[in-house]
Amino acid sequence: MVIEVKLRGYEAFIEYMKNLDAKGENVNVYFTGDKVDGVSWCPDCNDAEPHVRKALPLAAPNSYFIYVEV
Repeated sequence: MVIEVKLRGYEAFIEYMKNLDAKGENVNVYFTGDKVDGVSWCPDCNDAEPHVRKALPLAAPNSYFIYVEV
């Protein structure tokens, strides 16, 4: 099962990555536009997210999916 982490802001991402011990597992990072009003300001991000979410079950077990709103 994929380990999903949701972060807000680039600084939070940098701090998280400094402390991440992935133990050799895959780490997938998805940067997306901030969702202040519940919808990203980035239209491409809005189009891509359902496809990314659909692919998550296909990711390697114990891999990380780090979702970063910027």
